[in-house]
Amino acid sequence: MTTHDDDKKHVESKASKENNNLDLDLAATTELVSVPGSGTVSHFTNLSDLAVASKQIAKMKEPRELSLQELNLNKIIHTRMEEKWIVNIYRDARTRLLHLGKGRNFVALITSVVRGGGASHIAINLATSFAFDSTKTSMLVDCDLFKPTLDKLLDLKYEEGLIDYIEDENISISQIIYPTGIHRLRLIPVGKRRESSTEYFTSVRMKILINSLKRRYPDRFIFIDSPSIGDSADTRILADLCDYIVLVVPYGQVSDAKLEQVLESIDQSKIAGVIFNK
Repeated sequence: MTTHDDDKKHVESKASKENNNLDLDLAATTELVSVPGSGTVSHFTNLSDLAVASKQIAKMKEPRELSLQELNLNKIIHTRMEEKWIVNIYRDARTRLLHLGKGRNFVALITSVVRGGGASHIAINLATSFAFDSTKTSMLVDCDLFKPTLDKLLDLKYEEGLIDYIEDENISISQIIYPTGIHRLRLIPVGKRRESSTEYFTSVRMKILINSLKRRYPDRFIFIDSPSIGDSADTRILADLCDYIVLVVPYGQVSDAKLEQVLESIDQSKIAGVIFNK
């Protein structure tokens, strides 16, 4: 990864906050509709609202851009990769998820069946594959409270994050959204880490956050990186807030019995698929 001096960190932090001003809340142009059995979904009231959202996407700029060396080093896909088959795997997964969404954006939970399964890499690459499309944006939310990874993979320096927002009502959503160095991809990092097992994800603020992220843009797709579902009660709570669940299975490291146990512990109607990760 490249080394940033203090002046550059300050410039990037300032640019990140300025960029967040483009991440406007479109609640004023969005009608929330409660659908029995499926939670709250959003509908844009007219085509002009969609046009506003598209213009906001077009205005998204990156104060910095990750180099090819950084992307390759951290195994993040990009369109200039020599291993095109890897890119195509994620594009195929994107197509399948879009088909499941039936034209709507969604919130997808990415979780490994066991610890160390590589869910963070899968999450960042799935989100990146959606960001390849210039008409779409994607959002990563790091919900691994005790072993956050995404900010390191993206070499992100930040101030407030997810936990800060949940704990402090004076912190707005726009303050915790950061550019990543990848066009049209944004990140909400964990923020302050806690040793206690406070139920952050059952809070009203967490539900407000997820609903707001989903309805800001009709073409935004949210990916939540969580701890392994086999080891964390937090992940089962997060699964209730999501539309789909993508299970990551480290190749050759999970027994059929373990996989069945995990499948029985979650709502199987939400399972979008299983990715075997080498």
